[in-house]
Amino acid sequence: MRCNIRCIVNVAAIKKCGSICALALCLEVFAWAALGAPVAAKNETDALYGMASREMCNGLAGNHKALEHLNKALAIDPRSAKGWCLKAHILGTMEESELALPCIEKALKLEPKNFVLWMEKAEIYCQLGKYDQALTCADTAIQLKNLPDCHVVKAKMLRCLGRLQAAQQELDSLVALDPKNITFRSERAKLGRFTKNWPQVIEDLSILIEGNSPAARSGAGAAAKTANKAVVSTPPAFAPKGQTAPGIGRYQNLMERAQAYTELKQWDKAIADYKTGLKEHPDMRQYHVGLLKVYTLKGDKKAAGDEQAVIDSFDDDFKPGKWSHD
Repeated sequence: MRCNIRCIVNVAAIKKCGSICALALCLEVFAWAALGAPVAAKNETDALYGMASREMCNGLAGNHKALEHLNKALAIDPRSAKGWCLKAHILGTMEESELALPCIEKALKLEPKNFVLWMEKAEIYCQLGKYDQALTCADTAIQLKNLPDCHVVKAKMLRCLGRLQAAQQELDSLVALDPKNITFRSERAKLGRFTKNWPQVIEDLSILIEGNSPAARSGAGAAAKTANKAVVSTPPAFAPKGQTAPGIGRYQNLMERAQAYTELKQWDKAIADYKTGLKEHPDMRQYHVGLLKVYTLKGDKKAAGDEQAVIDSFDDDFKPGKWSHD
């Protein structure tokens, strides 16, 4: 997964939030352009970068068009580190890591002391399964700029290398620094699932669920209208996977917390999470599958049978010929 970091466009906001968007920090124009804000293009390349960023807001469908704009910009100015960095980032999101690596290396030849580029290179190496090299890049980023999100990247690489205790120490320190930070909590929840530390998983997911409840999303939307303009919400192109649309992250987090409760044999809490999810997403088959497992383990044959019937009805809708008009 790519780096899950918010877009911040001034130093005061960075100090307040303790979180930065790797690309938006050095490519401020992209963050604003991606959100549709007016950007005064100083020249043709700036205009092309702005168009590329707006295309990135369309997700994978827009990435190919974004690359077209970037290739034109880089043809005009091949010594643009920001252009090569953004191209590497887009290729990485498209899982074209072999193509992304030479792009980020070109950017680093131009700006070898830019910690953002080292973070991006770490992510690319991670996608390639070269975790030792990825960790070295993360350490270099920290040496250049000792910011919390550099440590998030390092913790991820440590986890991939199986150095779980070191990864835990990194993430525990980050959570202690900012207990409500969704990036820190999300990464620690991943580690907890890997180590089967279910109480930790529940604690971290509870923070994520609380911050992504319908009420919280409604309140956040109202607050955004009067918020400090220096802090920019995460545009879809930079949003964490699974959290690019309202409620999607909450759906996944509820299901994973219910699974953690199930591992601890806390049946009632697991059932409550699955049922909460069904109230918000009544057509989600996965919740019924989870409930079937809980009721079966609990020994409630009637409830398990009811859930099996619901699952069968979902499956029946997708049988060949179900919607045939012959």
